[in-house]
Amino acid sequence: MNNLLILRPSKILQSIARLTLCLLGLSGLAMADNLPVEAFGRLPAAEQVRLSPDGEYIAYLGNTGGSSFVASIHIESGEKKYLVHTNNQKFRLGWFAWANNKTLLISASYPMQGLQIKYGESRLLKVPADGSAPAEPLLLQRSGEIQSQFQSNVIDMLPDDPDHILMGLMVNRRHKYAVYKVSLKADRKRHLIYSGKTNIGGWMTDQQHRVRVGFGRDDTRMFTRLLDLNSNKWRNILEYELFSEPDITPLGFGLDPDELYIRADNNGRYGIFKLDLTQPDFPRELVFHDPDYDVEGRLIYSDKTGDVIGVYHGEADGAKVYFDSSHRQFQLALDSAIPDAYNAVASYSADERKYVLFTSNSVQPGAYYLGNRDTKKLSFLLDQYPMLYQQALSDHTKITYQARDNTEIEGYVTLPHQGIRHGNPA
Repeated sequence: MNNLLILRPSKILQSIARLTLCLLGLSGLAMADNLPVEAFGRLPAAEQVRLSPDGEYIAYLGNTGGSSFVASIHIESGEKKYLVHTNNQKFRLGWFAWANNKTLLISASYPMQGLQIKYGESRLLKVPADGSAPAEPLLLQRSGEIQSQFQSNVIDMLPDDPDHILMGLMVNRRHKYAVYKVSLKADRKRHLIYSGKTNIGGWMTDQQHRVRVGFGRDDTRMFTRLLDLNSNKWRNILEYELFSEPDITPLGFGLDPDELYIRADNNGRYGIFKLDLTQPDFPRELVFHDPDYDVEGRLIYSDKTGDVIGVYHGEADGAKVYFDSSHRQFQLALDSAIPDAYNAVASYSADERKYVLFTSNSVQPGAYYLGNRDTKKLSFLLDQYPMLYQQALSDHTKITYQARDNTEIEGYVTLPHQGIRHGNPA
């Protein structure tokens, strides 16, 4: 990995040497004193950059001016398609995901006006990655159904069934918040998998894509229910009282369907535990704990094996902690090839041979690269903030200070760069 070749358009960057200098803020940087304020305050030009499972396409969420869009790029040909565009007035774009190799699902939020109340409704759009058809709502309201406010909750993408996904919907008062299998085909059919249970507000599948967990609230009591595979019966496995006990949050299953990962208290800090579901008392095994900070991120899964390989943790190097040795070694190799930088794999192909890398440091806002583990090449894709590229930006320093009650608080301070005129942002 140390001989990783990094390619960027010739006018900007040709080799790893120049990339490293740029990340260190040592070469070819223009002074930022003439930059407009909007360069610092505008939304990212590119975010959520993701590979299709087969590694043939890149898709990303872009922002320009007051508008946002989702675009795809065919990697082999370089052809770019704008799939969905909004001025952020009629609706706003949220997350998106690959439903299969050819189809994108996009969450959209629509502003609504009720009786003296403004609120939002979410919808799920589907669109072919090649732009051969316009985006359209995935769900159609049927006769007799209620208009569900939230229609973008995907429970499972069902990677082994590219024509369907599992969704949580409340479209029938009798079934409450239920699980439906929804077709991605033109017929847009759906059928009920699990009827809603009393007070259930969320569902979770295992890595075999079976509905296994329901969680919700009964007044101030939070609970998690598990579907026992042997008896096919639901039973409570986790409970706590709001405001008086530490939270217990189910995070996901391991590849072993009898292993459930949770976030729970460990000596005053939230840590990651693994429950053994084969035992009647569900014994806990501590998987990861930081004695100084709560661990609040979600689990990291391997796109190739489907097993848990780590957890996101904001205070860790690279904001990730890997449990799996192969992914940990790959991260170390990236950090060695591009030193003194934040290097994060944003997306993998299903076989994990292609990947999208985001790299930045405290004085460079960062860029996305397409990586190939077979050829050991990184090719430039997109800048996150193009107006700030190759600008001499100020570094930031981590500090601590005391509040009036003597509580020690951590923070960051950024001082104005010597080349920035008074009145410009640091």
